[in-house]
Amino acid sequence: MDKELYSIGEISKIKGVTVKALRFYEKIGLLKPFEVNPTNQYRYYHIRQFVYIDIIKAARALDISPNVLIPYFQNEDTQGIIHLLSEHKKIAIQKINQLQETIEAINHFSSSFTLAQKCDCRGEIQTRKLPDRHIVVR
Repeated sequence: MDKELYSIGEISKIKGVTVKALRFYEKIGLLKPFEVNPTNQYRYYHIRQFVYIDIIKAARALDISPNVLIPYFQNEDTQGIIHLLSEHKKIAIQKINQLQETIEAINHFSSSFTLAQKCDCRGEIQTRKLPDRHIVVR
């Protein structure tokens, strides 16, 4: 029979989440261990809880607070979790697009600056077509 229970240390290594984070998730009521040994207080998680850890990690990557997930986990609201992650995914894509535009602007500035440094314009007139620039005034 395959192993179904994993210690908190094993979960930490397997899922790439710290023991401290797992204890925090337990403390706030987000993810409680499947079993706690009454003698030594060792915490054990069931293999079925791995998906919850994956959801928590995805949520953290999307800047979703673990506290936001609590009602979804308590109500086993899979559709709600999917909707929440999808909405935050859209926001992440917008941020990626904005960052890509910023990177392109930096690259353009850098190449223009490099070109200007190479140009020895002393004593001669040079003309160059520049892309349209827009100025926003409030």
